[in-house]
Amino acid sequence: MNPQSQFRKEYTEKYLALDSTAWWWYWDVEREAQIFNLLSPAELQLLHKEIFEYGDSVLASKNAVEPLWKYLSSRSYTLSPEAQQKISDLTAAMGKDLVKANQDRNNHVYNISQLFAHSVHRRLRKGLFQRIIKP
Repeated sequence: MNPQSQFRKEYTEKYLALDSTAWWWYWDVEREAQIFNLLSPAELQLLHKEIFEYGDSVLASKNAVEPLWKYLSSRSYTLSPEAQQKISDLTAAMGKDLVKANQDRNNHVYNISQLFAHSVHRRLRKGLFQRIIKP
């Protein structure tokens, strides 16, 4: 398999994996946290910041792939040693950027989970609700 075909296959697999999980869920979390009053206004601000930065990391993943994709799709792509070196350099840069973006997303997901897990607002509401429904 030539580098162009191999990259297209790997790119498609990685794109579909990212597309299936990374991009769609996070705005729903913010909307539902607001609708169901799960976080305080200050916590909602922190959630918005984390969600916005998570979105930036999704975009960073997409952008990390573009230079190699454009080069392999261009007319300047050849099997010359220089072209192969350029592919190696672009692949290394892409890999580094993808690892960083993935780590960033993991950190944002962790921070978001901690907001919900440690929300004083949510615990206070739960305690109030339990006092109301107890006989």
